[in-house]
Amino acid sequence: MHELDYAYHYANYARIIGVGNDESELYVQHKAQEMHILHVHDVLRDEQVKSIALTQSLKEPQAQYFTRFGVGRRVGMLWSALRSIKEIVAVGRTDPLSSDDVKTVSRDLNTIYINIVGTIDNYAWCLLHECGSTSVKALQPNRVGLFAPVFIQDACFAALRAALEQYKVWFIELRSRRDPAAHRIPLSVPPSHLTPEEGRRYQAIDKEIGETIPKADFARVNQLWEEQEKLGVFVPKFLHHPEEPLVPFYPTIPQDLAYLLRVSATVREFLAGLQ
Repeated sequence: MHELDYAYHYANYARIIGVGNDESELYVQHKAQEMHILHVHDVLRDEQVKSIALTQSLKEPQAQYFTRFGVGRRVGMLWSALRSIKEIVAVGRTDPLSSDDVKTVSRDLNTIYINIVGTIDNYAWCLLHECGSTSVKALQPNRVGLFAPVFIQDACFAALRAALEQYKVWFIELRSRRDPAAHRIPLSVPPSHLTPEEGRRYQAIDKEIGETIPKADFARVNQLWEEQEKLGVFVPKFLHHPEEPLVPFYPTIPQDLAYLLRVSATVREFLAGLQ
């Protein structure tokens, strides 16, 4: 499972290529990012089959419900969204995103992070129905969660709690910085980074577009839009609040998915041990 970690791929390329200057460092980073994305992409693709296999091994209908229609569907959406992002936001891309690409990537970012949290929630409800104690089953819905203390500290989950402890810090950090539901505002991706001069030109184009639309000169409007979309350099980062630090696409997104894959494997192993 080491291949799920960006650090593993970076160390391999750094050893093979060497890192002696900024240029070689950037090259190693890009090669490691590409390999990391591909590996997580392939493992995530196979995860849907594992979720179906898990469903077939469960005894309780409600536990089966949350894995088949929860985990299974979410994993499919996660794989599709990652595939879309890696095609549009290729490692090393510097060309600004078009307005359509911004919408697509923003949609896929939110799809990934909503469903990472949703998958973990589905596993918690699966566990509640399959092997939860009477006290666990009596909890209020908002207190059910793999990393919710009152849930996971129940004696029936002692072995699982110990195995999940290593992912607790990651999950807290993810919820605080990348969970659209927790912040109640969606993730967003800036189309490009503008120099001061480019920023002034961008505003001038905006003004001219506003003046041209009433004249119904749509050919000129389209020319202005095209020029505007080519301004600046794309920086592969996304954000929640505009005053918070930007988050790099890579290795953040595939690494978050890698942690989810490990959490999923941990839950499956726990459930298998109950058989």
